[in-house]
Amino acid sequence: MLLCRRPRIFDIDAIALAVVILLAALTWIGAIRPLHARRLAAAAEQQEHCNQLEQAKQQLARLEDAVAQRQSLAASLRESRDLLAESNGLPGVVTALERLCLETNLLLEEFVPGPLTLEPHYAQRQAIVQLNGRFHHFHLFLSRLQSDLPYLWPRSMSIAARPDDETAMCHITLELDIFTPPDNLVP
Repeated sequence: MLLCRRPRIFDIDAIALAVVILLAALTWIGAIRPLHARRLAAAAEQQEHCNQLEQAKQQLARLEDAVAQRQSLAASLRESRDLLAESNGLPGVVTALERLCLETNLLLEEFVPGPLTLEPHYAQRQAIVQLNGRFHHFHLFLSRLQSDLPYLWPRSMSIAARPDDETAMCHITLELDIFTPPDNLVP
């Protein structure tokens, strides 16, 4: 190729350069482009896994909230069961009412139990309670009734002033619902 008779180093260099360029092109086509495509596919797969992880975290948070709500409901049911267990039939109710009346300066005159209704998980009995005292003491009694004796629910009440009494005493009739567990019933 060259006109001089020198060794064909330049020819060999040109061939070597062509082979290197050909190998570089083949390496690019055969190795680097697929690696780039695999890297893009791996990045897309990684993003998909991140999305799935985020969805799983959200679902776990919802499940933890549901578990917390169920535990709260179970605790509330246990508390309700314990409240019903505290109400151990009529003698216990009358004793608790007498104690509450003494603490609120009311006089418990009469306690008349009503009919009993049995339900699967509790029994309900109505009772009529006659009280005497001042209105503000009765107001305190009603406030304490809910906190001290939560198994007693007022159904209705009537208050009548006593005209013959100058000390502003009232005659109070209170109709109550008494809730008890069925195994604690006292006839």
